[in-house]
Amino acid sequence: MRLQSIPRRGGGITGSVRRLACVFLMMFICLAPADVTAQTEGALQRAANAVLPDWQISGSNTFRLEYYDYQGDEAQAPYSYEGLTSYDEIGLNFSRRKNPYDLWKGDIFGVINGSPYRSADYGLVPERIHLMREKGDIALPFRVELGDVYSYYTYRTLQTSLKGVQVDLQPFAGSASRHSVLLSSGARLSSWRHLNFRDSYFNGGSYLIENPTFGRYSLNIAYNTRQSDEARNILQRTQMVYSLTGQHTLQAKNQKLLLEGELGLFRGDHDGAADAQSGQNKSDRGIFFQASGSGKHPFTYRLRYEEYGEDYQPTGASITPALRNLEGHAGWLFARGYQLRLRAQGRRNDLGRANPTDASLFGANLTGPLGSLDVFRQDAKNRTDSIDNLTHNVNLNVNIPKIAGWTGRLGYQYLNFFNRLPDAGDSASHQFSLSADHLLDFLGCRGAVTPGVVLRKINSDTGDSFDVSPTIAFRLTRGPHSLDYTLSRTDQRRYVTDGIDMITTTQALNYRFTLNNHSFGLELSSGYQNPDPGQTIDYYKLAAFWTYSFDKPAKTPGRGKAAEERREIPEMPAKAFDLASFAPGAKMDEAEKQLIAKGIVNPVRQENFLLYETRVFDEIDLRQRLVLIQKNNALNRSAVIIDFAYLEQPDDIMQTFQRILSILLDRYGNPSNFYEKGETGGRLLSDIRNGRFIRLTEWSRPGGVIRFGMPRRLDGQVRMEIQFAESFPPLSETLWSLEEIK
Repeated sequence: MRLQSIPRRGGGITGSVRRLACVFLMMFICLAPADVTAQTEGALQRAANAVLPDWQISGSNTFRLEYYDYQGDEAQAPYSYEGLTSYDEIGLNFSRRKNPYDLWKGDIFGVINGSPYRSADYGLVPERIHLMREKGDIALPFRVELGDVYSYYTYRTLQTSLKGVQVDLQPFAGSASRHSVLLSSGARLSSWRHLNFRDSYFNGGSYLIENPTFGRYSLNIAYNTRQSDEARNILQRTQMVYSLTGQHTLQAKNQKLLLEGELGLFRGDHDGAADAQSGQNKSDRGIFFQASGSGKHPFTYRLRYEEYGEDYQPTGASITPALRNLEGHAGWLFARGYQLRLRAQGRRNDLGRANPTDASLFGANLTGPLGSLDVFRQDAKNRTDSIDNLTHNVNLNVNIPKIAGWTGRLGYQYLNFFNRLPDAGDSASHQFSLSADHLLDFLGCRGAVTPGVVLRKINSDTGDSFDVSPTIAFRLTRGPHSLDYTLSRTDQRRYVTDGIDMITTTQALNYRFTLNNHSFGLELSSGYQNPDPGQTIDYYKLAAFWTYSFDKPAKTPGRGKAAEERREIPEMPAKAFDLASFAPGAKMDEAEKQLIAKGIVNPVRQENFLLYETRVFDEIDLRQRLVLIQKNNALNRSAVIIDFAYLEQPDDIMQTFQRILSILLDRYGNPSNFYEKGETGGRLLSDIRNGRFIRLTEWSRPGGVIRFGMPRRLDGQVRMEIQFAESFPPLSETLWSLEEIK
């Protein structure tokens, strides 16, 4: 459905009155259907039980209204369209399990769209269609998937979503080794409304064998073809990628060494560097090797080497071509939970080209109960001396113990860029941040208030700047009600000729009310910019929604036992931290014992959560935090938060995201659910903050669902989160971050 846009200017009506009128209109339209639904939902469930007694059927319907408006400089407006828009999202999940090894499962998700912000298409827009058949109690166990499937062989060959078919066969079920044959065929497309399988079509296969004694090995083949486009001077491209992988653990005296490797070969066409013809009929290779070790002492070490030729450019992979990288890491775990890690890295970009760039990096990282400290020094120089610079970085985060009811955080970031070239720009930036949390408990409301301030100073050859950004946020809950609010003001001063000073005020509000299967919400985001010199702009977005969720369980026994099993914490694998070991419903003291056994101790304690500064993924050199959310002395959800820190370029952000995703895919297998919206571009950070770019991946695990993505936050911070909870909001709902963790 689509509502006509309301004109931007109203005759004599002030902005405040117009906003208030929109809020009441949205509340009325969203709340009105609730009474009707409540009267009919019982009858519908009884009918469904009579017709489909063996099927579990669940889903949700969300009707959403949004109003956009701005006043002032049209060139700076964040919205391309103004007025009132609406859309209705529908999600349906269904499954039938005859026994633990016989399963039918499917899900459908789409939108009836009337908003240019929700989708480029209007009307009925199917976004995800998936059907799966799994049969494991026969001689040749198999799984068949149709529709939206996720094909993952390795990080260097194929890691992408497809619209097509995927078959997983597991022969030799009685042997000591586990065998798996994965066959994939489909197109990488963003929409079911615009199907053109010639744009980028894949056929591939992967054979994996895993033996407890000899290790894990796989052979992978991926074929891709992309059609030509004469108008854009693009030639047809066809390519084949082959790879052989191996993983084996060696035990020598007191040392355990994990060896991993992959050799990839590329044959065919890619986009080219100079022009389309330069990418035709190419061949190249990719090499990866990693050795990770540990012993009886709390000492760990890792050596990693990877090399990808200039023409090693698989369409479905996530690597950087023309790259050689060698890095070494050493770590030590101290008794009180502090982890020290040293790293050295040598990297060559534009490998095989006329003017490669060599970079060397040395760094250290310390994490523990009081916070984290990360420092590194990078020296970069290319062959023609057009690049010759030195970078120093310091990133300090301190957790301040509770004082007079306040729990604080202190941060400092230092970045110095020294350019050795004459008449080239140098820069140095300092950023201080301070924030604190204080619990609130009044009139039956519980929550926390968080004031804070950020100071940033930049000195450069082109001019200096100084920014001051005070913020305040609070979160309140009372029964079925919850309210989050964030207010910030940024005063930017530019001490340079023709520099533009800027005062920016932003605020965001998120209200939720949940009643049985119904959820109602109001959202407000607004901003005011006052440049000097320049024209001001005042913009805002109002939204209201109503979500109805339904769940018809199958008439099969055994749900009580599953709930009891979920209450126990399984032993965490010795080789790595695994979030799946902390399922919702487990006892908090059991969860803490597991972490103590891994040397993860002394968390920051708040009323409803424990926060640990610890490294969860050794391969990722970014700040990582583990969070355990509790409710009534039981684990409500667990999470890992990974900050992007100094990463700002879209390519760097997405490559880090894809690398973490590949680690999770290796650990948990192909996802049970995923959702993708938007394209990577120069406005990636802005699109994430506005909910226009979504990447979600989910794995069903005993006790709940593990979700990985980059959620939208009220404070505008962009970060990655991995959460393990019983359930999550609908796929397109982007406000699923842990707002209380700043």
